Amino acid sequence: MEQEKLIKNTDWDLLFIIDACRYDYFETFYKDIFQTGKLTKAISPAAWTYGWFDAVFPDYYDIIMVSGDKIIRSEGINSIKIHDIGKRISTKRYDAPKHFKTIIDAWKHGNDNIWHGKVEGTAHPKDICSETLKAIKQYPNDKIITKFWQVHDPYFLYANATKDLKTKPFKYSNIRKLLYDVFGQEIIWTILDKFNQPSESYHMYIWQQLGRQGIIDGYVNDLKLVLHSIKLVIDKYPDKKIIITADHGEHLGEKGKYSHGGKRTRLIKEIPWYEV
Repeated sequence: MEQEKLIKNTDWDLLFIIDACRYDYFETFYKDIFQTGKLTKAISPAAWTYGWFDAVFPDYYDIIMVSGDKIIRSEGINSIKIHDIGKRISTKRYDAPKHFKTIIDAWKHGNDNIWHGKVEGTAHPKDICSETLKAIKQYPNDKIITKFWQVHDPYFLYANATKDLKTKPFKYSNIRKLLYDVFGQEIIWTILDKFNQPSESYHMYIWQQLGRQGIIDGYVNDLKLVLHSIKLVIDKYPDKKIIITADHGEHLGEKGKYSHGGKRTRLIKEIPWYEV
């Protein structure tokens, strides 16, 4: 079912949005943490976060946003430098304060993770859920959305090893995108690696060191961190109507492809819709 319709037509108090969470990985691991609830497959309308918010929440809403994602921030979109989010999405950006009643910048709790090659503040899921608990007390009658940065890279599993990592993006971004869509990243990475070129992305660095399985391990570790953190909120508020979903999926090495933001393949479109 289309996710936009589920969000609009379902009665919920708290909506957790996990970044880049695929349906199949969620289905594999959620039963280890949650004992009740109903899981269904939803179809995301977008391949990246800005496009998702623009499609799902295009107007103004009396909703509280707890944001663990620094591109959804109380200061507004003009406080984000274009080079920080990439030219690929700089032409149309979602200005969150124009759409939500209040934005709580939970992402400011973190300072030990890399964001696009720099040390930046993406908070641990427990910190994000701590802010969610505060928001529930402060706004007891409002709907609340909690948006995680995870399970988007960088991964907590490799935080110490990669905190000083500097990547060098492929110079020609349009050609890069076309090559990735057609051939997948692994072919390009193999060529760059053969000529001793520096890692052009976080995923490439992990792939060079640990292979595809290293990326999957980092992804799964962060997914479990998020789910365990959400469980802390559920345990404190068992009577709340809580939904767990995602903004889009992720490629994890299928046909040599990684990450998201290009074509809306099945793995990008299929996301969880879990009614706790």
